[in-house]
Amino acid sequence: MKIYSFYILFLALLCGCTLTKVENSKKDIKKLRKEVIETETSFAKTMSDRNFNNFKEFISDEAIFFDDDSQLNGKTEIVKAWEKYYISEVALFSWKPKQVDVLPSGNLAQSSGPVYNANGEQIGYFNSIWRLERNKWKIIFDKGYKFCKSE
Repeated sequence: MKIYSFYILFLALLCGCTLTKVENSKKDIKKLRKEVIETETSFAKTMSDRNFNNFKEFISDEAIFFDDDSQLNGKTEIVKAWEKYYISEVALFSWKPKQVDVLPSGNLAQSSGPVYNANGEQIGYFNSIWRLERNKWKIIFDKGYKFCKSE
C-alpha cells in the first residue's frame, strides 16, 4: 500500500509540475506577444516620427523585404531602399499591428495589419516575421500587399 501511495503521490506531483509549466508557458507567450506588439508599434512610430536611425535598429542583418515587384536582401539593401521614405517632412504612409502571434518556442513571431496613406485611407496590408535576437525582436521578413476595395 505504501508503494502505491508513493506512486500516486509521484504522479500527482508530476502532473502538477506539468500543468504549472504549461500555465507558465502560456503566460510567457502572452508576455512575448505584448513585446512584439510594442516592438511593431515602435517600428511604425519611426515613420511618423521621421526617425530613420531608429528604423534601422529594428531590422535583422539577414532580413528580406518583399513588395509587389521586388525583393530586398539584407539590412544594408533594405536601409538603402527605405531611406527615401524618411526624407519628406510628412510620412507618406503608416501602419499598425492588427494580429500578432508568437510560436510556442518564443523565438519567432508574426505581425500583420493595415497600411494607410498620409490621408488615413487604407492602401495596403503588411505581414512581418520577427525573430528574437539577443533579447531584442528584429524583423526578418516583411511583405506589403496592395489593398483591394470590394465594390
